[in-house]
Amino acid sequence: MSFYYLLAGHLLGDFAFQTNKIAYKKNKEIKWTLLHVFIITLCIIVMGSVFGLKIIWVAAINGILHFFVDYNKKKINNVSPEISFLYFIGDQLVHIIILFILSIILKEPVIELNSRIIFTILIVLFTIPFSSVAIQFLLKIVEQLKDRSFYVKNEKILGNVNRFCIFISLYMSHRYSYVFILVIFIILILFWKYYKTELKSWMTFRYFIAKMLFELLFASIGFFTFTKLVS
Repeated sequence: MSFYYLLAGHLLGDFAFQTNKIAYKKNKEIKWTLLHVFIITLCIIVMGSVFGLKIIWVAAINGILHFFVDYNKKKINNVSPEISFLYFIGDQLVHIIILFILSIILKEPVIELNSRIIFTILIVLFTIPFSSVAIQFLLKIVEQLKDRSFYVKNEKILGNVNRFCIFISLYMSHRYSYVFILVIFIILILFWKYYKTELKSWMTFRYFIAKMLFELLFASIGFFTFTKLVS
């Protein structure tokens, strides 16, 4: 179980609390990389507080290793969207392996939370902040927009709301089978109208369809994991 506490802290710091500004500047200026690592270290200490004081030095070791992994990202510039996505996956795998090794050292927590609580936290972090970043990497493979920003305008907020609504509709349909179809139908109508009035000026139809499919995919993964581990 110790690994899940560390992973929750990592996802919280590396995704939920990583702003667009930090994500952009951490690969250019060392002070932003240090700020990013400090936030992750703090999140791991908070999530791993159930291990007592031992979590401080474990979080510090992870912070040092996380810094060197992220600092080397400076060498990856002007690569294709496909390579960027593979690097993103590889980068996260390295972080996860480090966390797993450190979790073996930690052993079991002094105060153990209900497993349903920690799994719920992990699923929420996967479905909302982590998926937001992963989907953007995938969308850049589908099509590169004229605006080369990682998130264009209010795309991040829209995606988070969309996945949350899909997740809730799937959860409700777990009890009332008709809800999912009804809610998805409403979401599609609302987003289609919003696309025609607000998004069409910069978002192509292919990009829009791909985005909706990825949102559905990641929300569904989160939900089905929830049903297996929590519900």
